[in-house]
Amino acid sequence: MSETKADQSAWLGRMFGVTFSGAEASDRDERVAWAQAGWAAARSTALGSLKQLEAAIRALKDPQSDPAIILVRAIMANLTEVPSTKAAVGELRHYLESDPIIGDAEMPNGFGVKVRLRAPLCARLDDLDSALPA
Repeated sequence: MSETKADQSAWLGRMFGVTFSGAEASDRDERVAWAQAGWAAARSTALGSLKQLEAAIRALKDPQSDPAIILVRAIMANLTEVPSTKAAVGELRHYLESDPIIGDAEMPNGFGVKVRLRAPLCARLDDLDSALPA
């Protein structure tokens, strides 16, 4: 029996028009938790590729590469761990869509490290935006 109370309440509502107090809030909480888990997974993948890129740049042992490392670390620092408000989601979306270092990081880099940020992270932000209360 893997159904949640929200699933059970939703079924009762559909079948018999019965609504329990808190059922909608519980369902929303589950959607938010699901969306946050999706964000966490996409963020983890993004951070993994950025860490690989940073390690590859560091392996050059060239002082000229320090600015690139700083930019890669800045991206990692700006990817909020758990955006919990629509405002936080909006700020992340704006950052991902408008900051030129995101585009630079996604370009082929010569190290063989594929970095995908905008598409996967913005998709998870869409989920969060629709799940979070106004």
